[in-house]
Amino acid sequence: MEQVLELIERGRAGYVAAMGMGGVFAALVFLYTFIFALGKVSRFGKVRSRSPAAPPPGPPPPEPDNAQIAAAVAVALALSGPGRRKGVSVSAGGEEEPSAWKAAGRMAMMQPFVRPKKD
Repeated sequence: MEQVLELIERGRAGYVAAMGMGGVFAALVFLYTFIFALGKVSRFGKVRSRSPAAPPPGPPPPEPDNAQIAAAVAVALALSGPGRRKGVSVSAGGEEEPSAWKAAGRMAMMQPFVRPKKD
């Protein structure tokens, strides 16, 4: 604390603060100009790499038949209807027993959280 008071008395605290803030300001100006120049360079690269003309359009896609439309409507109705959807899981073998570690973890999560009492 005494050193700070000595700097203030000698008039050098303002000098140190101005040098520090000036350095930070100079760094910010440098970063701004660097980012600005980098943006200009990347735009120049994008303009030069752009193809001169678009490719000609291909043939239009075929029109769906009635069976495809009916299937799409059925799927949309099934997905939008109320009710619980259950996922389908495919296992490699028959019924496998869950791991003992998984069962212990599930049991630990089902236990109520008890806060320690403050003495």
